[in-house]
Amino acid sequence: MNTLVARGIVFAGTIVVALALIASLHARAQTQDQGSKYYGVWLRQERDRHIEIAPCAGDIGPICGKIVRLIGRDGKTPLADQSALGHGGAPLVGTVVLRSCKPAGSGLKCAQAYIPSTGESNPDVPLVLEANDRLKVGRLLWVYRWTRVVP
Repeated sequence: MNTLVARGIVFAGTIVVALALIASLHARAQTQDQGSKYYGVWLRQERDRHIEIAPCAGDIGPICGKIVRLIGRDGKTPLADQSALGHGGAPLVGTVVLRSCKPAGSGLKCAQAYIPSTGESNPDVPLVLEANDRLKVGRLLWVYRWTRVVP
């Protein structure tokens, strides 16, 4: 009888672990599905760089935004020097500027928005689609509007 009870407990524990894993995978997939309308490459209103919003892994996920291209003053011409440096001497291209974004309310909320020129970060930054190709980034006195350039 003790062997049967022990097997039952092990089996029940295995079921609980499997259900927890399935729930975790489902929550992650749901987060990415809700955030997918934000995926793409966006031009900042300053017209100086492209930010790609996409799924991310690790401590910067599940959704993040990183600089993928620097743009000239005309807002169109890619800069040849992709090694431009931000605060602290780090290269700008590849810098994660929106970290740990998740669905919240009618948009996404990013745990952190990094400003490479100053090295500062802003917490809890909302992203809201104003139209399919217009994105409002920030709140109150710190609001920017980005334009989608690549879906």
